[in-house]
Amino acid sequence: MDPRHDYEPIPPPPVTRDELTAGLRQIGLGHGDLVVAHVSLSSLGRVEGGAAAVVDALLAAVGPEGTLLLPRFSTYFDLGGVYDRRRPPPTWTGRVSDCLVGRPDAILSLHPSHAVVAIGPQAHAVTAGHDRVSPLGVDSPFDRMAQRGGRVLLVGVNQRANTTIHTGEAHAQVAYWGKPRPDRPQGLWSLDELGDRRWVRLSELPGDSYAFVNVEPFLAARGLVASGRIGRASIRLMPGKGLIAAVVEFLRQDPGGLLCHRPGCSFCNWARQWLSAPPPEH
Repeated sequence: MDPRHDYEPIPPPPVTRDELTAGLRQIGLGHGDLVVAHVSLSSLGRVEGGAAAVVDALLAAVGPEGTLLLPRFSTYFDLGGVYDRRRPPPTWTGRVSDCLVGRPDAILSLHPSHAVVAIGPQAHAVTAGHDRVSPLGVDSPFDRMAQRGGRVLLVGVNQRANTTIHTGEAHAQVAYWGKPRPDRPQGLWSLDELGDRRWVRLSELPGDSYAFVNVEPFLAARGLVASGRIGRASIRLMPGKGLIAAVVEFLRQDPGGLLCHRPGCSFCNWARQWLSAPPPEH
């Protein structure tokens, strides 16, 4: 046997909650902050305590005066039936948001396709009436967080996961934003605060985010991105309001700058038709 291979590699030690909190504070997250977080648990490597430790670290970083918001989106066209936040459907936005839903003070919004979960003093204000407003656009929870001075945190994910960029598309009033999509349902049933069933119109559904990485150099050039590492994961922290303003500026220079060129992407190819359409007559 070759002695060079006669051993088991020693795995790195797990990342602890205290190390997570220290990394978040080092990048600039502090007590009283409002933060929209997008987290890939697996990107961190082994985490002692798993998703619960990540939630604990995020809450410790912002403190009791801060507010944490995570997306908890559903595959809405497969839902069927009625959206009931007491028994929310599976999410594709990660285990950390599922863990936060289980906290006693957390609020899960009523939007049947793009629900968010928030905890903290501003949680009610930013989630209230989510089923009656744009899921991600103007006056959405993401917009409310930004307008209140909130930040956007990416842990182990790139700008493709950054939902607030969609909010920037809405503020830019880019031609394809909010147009009815033939590949999505027009609405879903949801139970409101009183438990009554109501029809929620799915307006302003977002499109593809594959090309959102295109805006990263634009954001970095304006000094909007603080970068660091925790465990194996890269982390980024950005001011939400500044991010939205930069996306608006970016799209005014290139309205199609956030659309991809993948042949199989039905959304971006469809969206370009709106960019090339003549403006409506008034």
